[in-house]
Amino acid sequence: TIQYGVCNESCAALAVCSFMLVGTENFKESEHIAYLAMTILEKLEAKEFLPQVLLCGFSGIFCYTKQFKRSFEPLLRSYQVGMQTGGIQYAMTSASRLIIISFIAGRNLEEIDRDIKTLGGQMIEYKQFIMHRMIFPIKHAVLNLSTSSYDPSFLVRQVEEQKDELAQSSGKKHFVATSETYFFYGVVAYMFGEYALAAEMVEKRREVDAKVLRRPILYGMVAFYDALTFLAMARITSHYKWGVEVSSSISVLEKFIQGGNPNLENKVYLLKAEAKSLLDEKEDALAMYEMAIAAANNNAFIHEHAIASERLADFLFQNGDPRASHFYGEAHRLYLQWGALGKCEQLCKNLPI
Repeated sequence: TIQYGVCNESCAALAVCSFMLVGTENFKESEHIAYLAMTILEKLEAKEFLPQVLLCGFSGIFCYTKQFKRSFEPLLRSYQVGMQTGGIQYAMTSASRLIIISFIAGRNLEEIDRDIKTLGGQMIEYKQFIMHRMIFPIKHAVLNLSTSSYDPSFLVRQVEEQKDELAQSSGKKHFVATSETYFFYGVVAYMFGEYALAAEMVEKRREVDAKVLRRPILYGMVAFYDALTFLAMARITSHYKWGVEVSSSISVLEKFIQGGNPNLENKVYLLKAEAKSLLDEKEDALAMYEMAIAAANNNAFIHEHAIASERLADFLFQNGDPRASHFYGEAHRLYLQWGALGKCEQLCKNLPI
């Protein structure tokens, strides 16, 4: 394109370039090139390349510079146009990323489940098995969180059953699918208070990530949930090594925020609140918890609003503050609104009050 001029294929080439730059964390340059790709797409009306351009932009750079929910409609359109024009692979990849980003963003679990059944069925129909493998951990996460009769041993059994398949996937070099599977199992384990299992998932994921040149960061979510897990383990074990990991994760998230990421503010506040709580800096911890709740609410991250409310409730209870019952109630209401009936039941069964 630089040497000979712009053509229809230019928008696709630039979109891929933008996507690759995200992996090197050159966010400003990536965003500039993504907008250039979209401009060329529109000017030349190159509809056959629309799925690729939207996929690269809205599962790539725009998840670092815009709210997650801004990717929903473009990825859905990418899927629809791809199916119409014969770009099946791009359509199914867009569908896969739509489901994954929907979960990360806290979209209602019932809505995600409907998409998994519809889009997942098409992935099987069109023999897009790798893409179907990518949404498998989301399917199980939704199942665990939304099932009203949660059994902690069920999650453990699921992980055990997946170990051979995950090892086989690693051997076939499906590193991203394997890494994200461990990540999402770890997220669910953390939400249900299975902190040792969550920490095991972090270690397993890191073993996989060590085999690739660039480790998956998943829009900062890996650093966030890793740090939450480390903080939980620090409360249990009092081992100093977890604190070092937390500081590193917070630094990563703050770097992304400085680069314009609008999705991480509440996450940093919550991590700092948990760290302050561990250090017994009660006033600072309380202020950070309140800021985490406010930021999650402002961004409509209902699942993280619920997590922050539950963690604040635990903090208040441990310090003999009667407001704990209010925030346990808030956490329950928010989990219920998200569609996490299994988590609601687990929360009620384990209330310390």
